[in-house]
Amino acid sequence: MAFYGHMRVATNRRRVKSHANAAIRSLASIEVAVCLIIVLAAVVAVATLLEAKHGRPYSQWFVYHSSWFVGLLGLLGASSFCAAYSRFPWKRRQAGFIITHAGLLALLTGSMLTLWRGIEGQITLFEGASTDQLTLSQHSQITADWVDRPHDRPYVFTFDSGPVDWRRGIELDLGRVDGVRVRVLNYYRHSQPVENWIADGRGRGGPLLRFQLTGSHANGGAQAGALKMDQPVTGSLADQDYGAEVLVGPIAIRLQRAANAAMLADFLHPVDKDLGEKGVLTVYYKDNVQRMPVDERVGQAVKIGDSGAVVELVQYLANAKLDAGGQFQTIGSDARNPLVELKVSLPGEDKPFRQVAFAKSPLLNFDGVYGRDCPVKFTYQHPKFKPATAVEFLQAGDGKLYGRTITNGSFQPQGAATTGSRLEIPGGFTFTVTEYMPHTRREMSFTRAGKSADEDPSRESTATEVEIAVAGTTKTLWLQRNNADYGSGTVDTPDGPLRARFTTAHVPLGFSLELVDFQRETNPGQVGNAAYSSVVRVLDKKRPVDDKQSISMNQPLLHNGFRIYQSSFREAGHGKEASIFNVAYDPGRPLKYFGSMMLCVGIATMFSMKAHSVRGSLKSKAPHERFENAEFSRTPPQHRILHE
Repeated sequence: MAFYGHMRVATNRRRVKSHANAAIRSLASIEVAVCLIIVLAAVVAVATLLEAKHGRPYSQWFVYHSSWFVGLLGLLGASSFCAAYSRFPWKRRQAGFIITHAGLLALLTGSMLTLWRGIEGQITLFEGASTDQLTLSQHSQITADWVDRPHDRPYVFTFDSGPVDWRRGIELDLGRVDGVRVRVLNYYRHSQPVENWIADGRGRGGPLLRFQLTGSHANGGAQAGALKMDQPVTGSLADQDYGAEVLVGPIAIRLQRAANAAMLADFLHPVDKDLGEKGVLTVYYKDNVQRMPVDERVGQAVKIGDSGAVVELVQYLANAKLDAGGQFQTIGSDARNPLVELKVSLPGEDKPFRQVAFAKSPLLNFDGVYGRDCPVKFTYQHPKFKPATAVEFLQAGDGKLYGRTITNGSFQPQGAATTGSRLEIPGGFTFTVTEYMPHTRREMSFTRAGKSADEDPSRESTATEVEIAVAGTTKTLWLQRNNADYGSGTVDTPDGPLRARFTTAHVPLGFSLELVDFQRETNPGQVGNAAYSSVVRVLDKKRPVDDKQSISMNQPLLHNGFRIYQSSFREAGHGKEASIFNVAYDPGRPLKYFGSMMLCVGIATMFSMKAHSVRGSLKSKAPHERFENAEFSRTPPQHRILHE
């Protein structure tokens, strides 16, 4: 029995070896190699057409980075390997053949390394700015962090989303990191936002006001700014962070939350006397109120009661304008746009932050610039400035809403307002509160955008629906990539609020790059750009390197395996420019160069070996044989036929 068992094993081995040899002979055949080359050429031709029509990311996603294209390259590599292996042991006359196929294998291996480990990204730097991160424009990233724990390491989930909208039902599980799990449920390459406001049962969100403004068909008169209304105008305001304002013709409609009871009292009974020459700035913080005559307080720091907050009046500008350097300057002494520039110091914070107060635009300040709601509130009244026609609402601490109108520069308190309240505006206009919700939160969703979005590739409108599960809580959020308003959302958990942000992906460079100077040369006549370059500082603490180098269109920077090319630039405002760099990390580049060189050497070797073989065969023949062959070769074709 043991003998028959060994026989079966030997038979199976011979059968496997026979099948393997047959497979090697098939892959090594010239027919298979030619078919693979023809198919590869056809695929590359189709990919070129796709790239011309839909762009490079499209052809990369559906062709060059696809699994079937990798399989096609793998088959070509296997065919090359089998063709060389089937001729083992190799002879000297096969040197060119072996070198050529080895070069092809090296080239394919380098291409695979580029596909699997290569990085292509972009860096945008303003003059004087630095970064150690590379932006991967074709990849997306979900970053989650605890709001109450800013020093904790964030949770990062990166995925390749592709250049087109996902079909319904396609989902992607990004995995779990330290208890935080993220799944992508929907993805739109180009999207349009749909904003929904719902009641916030937690009582944290700000108020929502929906309104309708109606009026006669006749001219609205001087008080309403000659506004004609053939149809009622509807709209909404939501004060979630920095107050809200909307203009309906010349009528401003504002909504704000009161910082304390004194702010509500001044709203209902504004103090418009003894304003001095430069006006009065009123400061509200916690339970404190401080009235500061600008004439007397410019250049002084004033404590706000016993709260620990300090407000410094840096300067007064009668007609404020923003210059190219981002600083406010006054144009003349006529009070057309009065402004007070401030520095606010809060208890527990090391550095003061800059703030402004306008008499003309009460809600215009730097809260949106800093991305935070300043707890210190200001109202600035100026004796020579009459506020324009407006309808204003202020929410008190108990959630009640109060309104007032402004006409001819004077305030008319309207008392408490709620759903259904009507406020009459001189000129025949009626403002109606159609809905009031004391506490709301915004729920965003997105729909696929029309074809017009595809026509503008620079417009960032990518949106995704993600499901976040953490600490026993699961919530779905719609986020728009790199969008200041719609790019982040919050999940309330028993462990505290978790914030999620949707951005393009970033990877570390391993070194820091600073834009020292951007230089641009124009064509004669100052028409068009002839050339542009950037002077950068490379700081690498590991090597260590601290050096300045120049990057131009034809002179890339090489460092730590990265090639940094000067791509383009754009105006950054305030007299500065931003330089845009393309960055490539290609670990397969040496193999691809080496393989290409071997291909050239192998082909040259095959030709030289062939010529040497022909010359050798001629020399080995007898002289009379060479003469007869030569004579025969010079014989006309018809004589050869007759002779034969």
